[in-house]
Amino acid sequence: MVADRQTQRLPASEFERQRLAWSMGFHSWASYRAQLHRHRTNIHNQFRTILDAETSRPGDAEAAGLRLADLWKGKLTQSDAVKMLHTMGFAKAQSTPQLLRGFRQGRLYQAFSGVERDRLDRLMPRALQQAAEHAEAERAMAAFIGLIEAIGRRSVYPSLLIENPVALKQLLHLCAASPWISRHIGQHPVILDELLNPSVDIRTRTQRDLRIELEQQTGPGWK
Repeated sequence: MVADRQTQRLPASEFERQRLAWSMGFHSWASYRAQLHRHRTNIHNQFRTILDAETSRPGDAEAAGLRLADLWKGKLTQSDAVKMLHTMGFAKAQSTPQLLRGFRQGRLYQAFSGVERDRLDRLMPRALQQAAEHAEAERAMAAFIGLIEAIGRRSVYPSLLIENPVALKQLLHLCAASPWISRHIGQHPVILDELLNPSVDIRTRTQRDLRIELEQQTGPGWK
């Protein structure tokens, strides 16, 4: 935050370490580092539990995931792709395979490195699955692709969406609700950071909740 950089490295200098410890409410670097280690261990164990559970039960979920991956990569025939999309909930499924093909063959995707392509190959099937939950699934997917074309070179954001299903779900909800919102996020991708908060669901926010939050962030008397 100090240098406005995306990094996971702890500071090396004594001054920076002490400043970080104090900012987090600790009197010393040693006490902060010990608490950080406990949190890291807990998070690691949680991930290990989830990943072990997922790999131990392949079944229908894994088969559906593979089928979605084939759809995204263009391995299905047009008729099979349309049929699958209809089954998922895409009312106007005929245009979606062409939309996906256009993105795969476009300049952005073709310019990606192997790692960047692998990242999108993991993200797009999940986005299709989330888009299918909305009545305007095709519009949601088209808006999502437009957003990815705007932010795709910033690898941190596709990674963020892969690692945070809640953020991806919220984003697809916004894409389905308003193409303007998705374009605005594409122009200001830092907004995606707000989607990381799993306690925030825009569909359950009241006007009073929003007013209180705005006053907290901007001060009373905002217009």
